[in-house]
Amino acid sequence: TNKRKNLLATFVTMFAAGATTQGAMAQTDSATEQSRIDEIVVTASKRETSLQDTAMSITAIGNKEIGRRGLVGMADYLPTIPGVSMVDRGPGRSGFVMRGISTNPQSTLRLGNTVDVYLGDIPLTGNSTFGGTVDIKLIDTERVEVLRGPQGTLYGGGSLAGAIRNIPVAPDLQQFSGTVKADYSVTGEQGSDNNKIEAIINVPIIENELAVRIATYRHENSGYIDNVGASNLGYITAVNALGIDDALLVDQDDRGSDEYVGGRITALWQPNDKFKAKLTYLTQDIEQDGHPEVQLREGLGDYEQTRILVSDLVLGGGSERLEDDIDIFNVELQYDLSWASVLSSSSWTDESSLMLRDLSANFITPFSEDDSLSGLVPFPQGAKTDAEMFIQELRLTSQLDGPWQYVAGLYYRDLERVFDQTLFLGATNLGNGDITNITQKAVFGELSYAINEQLKITLGGRKFDYTVDVSGRFRDGGTTQLPSIDSTEDGTIAKANITYEPNDDFLFYVQWSEGFRFGVPLPDLPANNCDVDNDGLIDSTNFPISGRSLESDRTESFELGGKFSFQDSRLIVNASLYQTDWKDIPLSVSVNTGLCNTSVPVNGGTATSQGVELEARYRVSENLEVTLATSYVEAELTSDVPDIGGVDGDRLPGSPRYNVATGLQYEFDLAGYSAYLRGDYAYIGGFYNNVQESGIEVGNYGLLSVSAGMDFEQWSIGLSAANLTNQNNLTWIDTFGGADARASRLRPRTIGLNVNYHF
Repeated sequence: TNKRKNLLATFVTMFAAGATTQGAMAQTDSATEQSRIDEIVVTASKRETSLQDTAMSITAIGNKEIGRRGLVGMADYLPTIPGVSMVDRGPGRSGFVMRGISTNPQSTLRLGNTVDVYLGDIPLTGNSTFGGTVDIKLIDTERVEVLRGPQGTLYGGGSLAGAIRNIPVAPDLQQFSGTVKADYSVTGEQGSDNNKIEAIINVPIIENELAVRIATYRHENSGYIDNVGASNLGYITAVNALGIDDALLVDQDDRGSDEYVGGRITALWQPNDKFKAKLTYLTQDIEQDGHPEVQLREGLGDYEQTRILVSDLVLGGGSERLEDDIDIFNVELQYDLSWASVLSSSSWTDESSLMLRDLSANFITPFSEDDSLSGLVPFPQGAKTDAEMFIQELRLTSQLDGPWQYVAGLYYRDLERVFDQTLFLGATNLGNGDITNITQKAVFGELSYAINEQLKITLGGRKFDYTVDVSGRFRDGGTTQLPSIDSTEDGTIAKANITYEPNDDFLFYVQWSEGFRFGVPLPDLPANNCDVDNDGLIDSTNFPISGRSLESDRTESFELGGKFSFQDSRLIVNASLYQTDWKDIPLSVSVNTGLCNTSVPVNGGTATSQGVELEARYRVSENLEVTLATSYVEAELTSDVPDIGGVDGDRLPGSPRYNVATGLQYEFDLAGYSAYLRGDYAYIGGFYNNVQESGIEVGNYGLLSVSAGMDFEQWSIGLSAANLTNQNNLTWIDTFGGADARASRLRPRTIGLNVNYHF
């Protein structure tokens, strides 16, 4: 109760601060048209609405801000969004946490994601190795939309905590234009040179009817971690004691260096005012040499690791690496019926990912005197995933003149994912694999009624069913074939929203909403190892040995929010207060009894997340703009969960209580040319990777970035410095720690120069 009172007091204080600011600024001159904050139009509600008229907790970053801040990937902006944190572990392995809803953001292969990431309406989550999300670079991006809170009604499974949408720039039917950009930067400490080349061209083939837009890019980023496996005496001693061939000991620099090569081509055909068709093809290839992970062991530097070469027994061997190749093809057809708009979106996605890594360090204790493990290492791991997905969405969006409006749609998704993992422990092949087919069908819609000009009620729902079938299962390198398993579930989730707009500048809303995440079938465990007493239960647990499924988990959220515009739209303040209840949480329980050493996914436990979010943007003058974004998240278990050592009141891992981000941008004329200066500071609070809050706390750092630029007719030039104060804090510690815990560390100070040519 006290915590809720404190949250409410914080919320009221934030509103009071906004009102005080408004009163203090009331003495200034009337705002001019040039001083108003630019309106951002979003499509989060499946129809075009102004950001300030959208009754939900949403952050939108427009094309101009993306360029000024130098945003390229999700790690560049997500930590600055209220209530959001990100675990960046490399291509296809990143995890996202919104409003604290997570028990382990790096464990997504079995347990699934709590946040869905989209390119337009195309989900990108869950196709790559270990169920992560590929990071499509923000090249020629119209805007980013971050939707906080359950989004199950319109976005389905996997969005029980929120959704992230990247919206590409559409072709221009009238103007021929293009941009060529070159960027060079240098990363400090163990880092080195980075370079980026991007090109965009827009070609109207038939004016006002047919146009093609092409965006291509190549990004090369240096690594900033050194592998000192061949020169660290402690590691050499441990490796020799365990019988590892000295030939596998190496020293390597530039670990974690990566190359992104991609492109997108979009054709837009609009023969008349009623019909338009858009075809989009996107491709992106990622190659990462080594893993940008440090190891938390005495005697190693801040940017050092100790790894051996991966044995050639695993998918080609050699050094550790990550690869991810994705191709997306989308056909979008839209027809204006006058009273409504009907849209059909068909998408085909093909993604392949590969990860090679050395797990030996997880079983090596430096200066180990225990020779019992001799011959059991090296321990190389290779994991490969190939996924093909088809998605069809048919949507009808009303355009009525009266008080009624609606969105209604049909949704179909078919995913086939082939997973193959090879683990060699000594001479033993512990490889396993399977083929997962997921079929999802849904009917969804939202209906709103405007009681009068100020008050509107919206009701929404989604009726869904899905089937998860896992076949082609094997283990022990294919010597043991396992039976197929499957699970099926259907259900309904709902949403209700009341919006009150006393005038054009103020909007209040109250919203209740639900979200869900897919369950999965679980394989039977070998009875001879895990059910020695033959009672049908996994030894020392109450879990059945066979016939188990992980059911879907649910979130239920209550949210109170407000959106305010002051001083003729020079000052905008958006705030929200929420409580989210989470039940049937999927947990991974470790079982270590005799020959049964495994992790068992189970549904169990409940949790509640409460928080406050605030965003403000103030155009002090025509030239100066200030932004502020902050949040407080209190996410805790509300019941004892002994299977993970959690008790009522333990904090959920993966997100800080506080984060604060502020920006300052000044635009001016210099020698007759337009120029700007910008500074951004973000503070990320501390958090742990486990509910017991044991071990090392990560986060608790501040990041300062600055940039400046100037336009010279068709040319522009810019300077930037990221992590200007060269902070070296940890951002995550691997939950699969072992003797040498793997961890992610902030990228050191990076200073760059970019040149753009526009035509």
